[in-house]
Amino acid sequence: MFKRIYTNLFKPSEIGKYLKDKVGYVILYILFLSLVVNIPLIVEISYTNTREENIRDAFTANIALEKLESQVVDYEYVGESVDPFLIGNYIYFGAKSNKIKYMGFTFMLEDSELVLYASTHKLKSYSYVDLRLDNIELNLKDKTDKEKMKDAFSSIYNDFKTILIVGESVGLVIGLAVLAILIILLFVGFYSMQTPKLLVRYRFILISYASTIYFFTVLLENLFGFGFFL
Repeated sequence: MFKRIYTNLFKPSEIGKYLKDKVGYVILYILFLSLVVNIPLIVEISYTNTREENIRDAFTANIALEKLESQVVDYEYVGESVDPFLIGNYIYFGAKSNKIKYMGFTFMLEDSELVLYASTHKLKSYSYVDLRLDNIELNLKDKTDKEKMKDAFSSIYNDFKTILIVGESVGLVIGLAVLAILIILLFVGFYSMQTPKLLVRYRFILISYASTIYFFTVLLENLFGFGFFL
């Protein structure tokens, strides 16, 4: 596989010698490249402290946008049921609802506790006492209320951080692979207008290997923020 990467990048005129590769192997090659070029982003979301801060700020900002007319008073939730709404990548927030999201994490406010779900699986529950979440208006208009919610989120973050990172990492890899395959199929269609015509299988293999340079530019963008083609 590494030999193919070298050939495709530095000796593109020799790509034709790999036309007998199986389509399954070529798709595996695309997935492998998608993983490699996303390693800088995976490292970033895994080890930078600003990651938690960004998610926490988005968490509170998006809750505030919903302008919820509910409170937590004397460590008890007071308000109506709220179906989970998106507050960040793979993260949802709701109150006293049974409509738990199948994809991602759901923060669900109950009578006296906040329950964290991964998909529909209950990970852990946190009492409002433990979270020090009391006398708070959930519209988060007041700066003090925002700080209380941020502190509550920080108390929970480490309990789902690993799963979140794994989920986002898989999403990055699969997302890039799907995008690359769609672009490749588009060029396969264009290639059908050329002469001499090759079988679809050969066109797919040829263009897939030729797309290695695209993955290289994505890697540069992820490493240095050059922004090629993205």
